[in-house]
Amino acid sequence: LNLMTYQALEDFGPTSSAASPPVLVLSACGLADPEHRQPRGGIAQALKTWRTMWSGYFEAVVVACGDVETAAIIDRTVNTDVYMKVLQSQPLSPSAKEWHWKLELMQ
Repeated sequence: LNLMTYQALEDFGPTSSAASPPVLVLSACGLADPEHRQPRGGIAQALKTWRTMWSGYFEAVVVACGDVETAAIIDRTVNTDVYMKVLQSQPLSPSAKEWHWKLELMQ
């Protein structure tokens, strides 16, 4: 994950004239093959760790999971801290206020 991040940031470059940071699309590798499926919880934990370190460098991060059930597991694991803050009426970081489902990015 870190290698893909470094490459994406290098491709985008610090001198980019874009108005906003790049959108990163990741394939959750090993989740689509039913015969050799990787453990979804382990992949989700790796993505959660990655999110805490790198997500601020991107406008959005889209994880292509392959099916709705896997997407729900990944989302629930990766974003638990955000959901808990909302449920407990705790303040969110400014970057999290307009977070999660940006319709224009999902289209």
